[in-house]
Amino acid sequence: KCVQVCPPSYYKDPSFQCKSSCSPLMADNLTNSCTNLCSNGTWGYNYQCISICPPLYYGYEVDRNCYNIANIPDATLFADNITQMWVTICSASPLHFGDDQSHECVSACSNSLYFADVQTRLCLTSCSNASYYLDPTTKVCVLVCPTGYYSNSNNGKC
Repeated sequence: KCVQVCPPSYYKDPSFQCKSSCSPLMADNLTNSCTNLCSNGTWGYNYQCISICPPLYYGYEVDRNCYNIANIPDATLFADNITQMWVTICSASPLHFGDDQSHECVSACSNSLYFADVQTRLCLTSCSNASYYLDPTTKVCVLVCPTGYYSNSNNGKC
């Protein structure tokens, strides 16, 4: 029968029936209802709304679901282990860079052709700001080249 509130461990579905499972919808414990979109601060995973995505899964703000790297929701995003979220810009503290190869926020770029750009917080083949130079010793874009290296404005490298 139609109800206003369901008993514990049951969820109100869209037709106002109490169900013990919400599949294919998400069971939201904050509202005790079956929903397409989990409440703010929770993430859909395995037909449940949970407060933190499980290890190697990251929250996606658009649909409030958890996704792993194999099922990346948007190819322009990076998995941020600090926030457990999919982000367009990686954390500044500690400083991480978006790696297009792995789609993760990393402390150092994995591909030998890429440098960590502190301006964009991305792994790039050249620095985004012409005032910076590619430092081959640290693999980071720097304002001042390390001792023994000189800035080459023709190619943007130390």
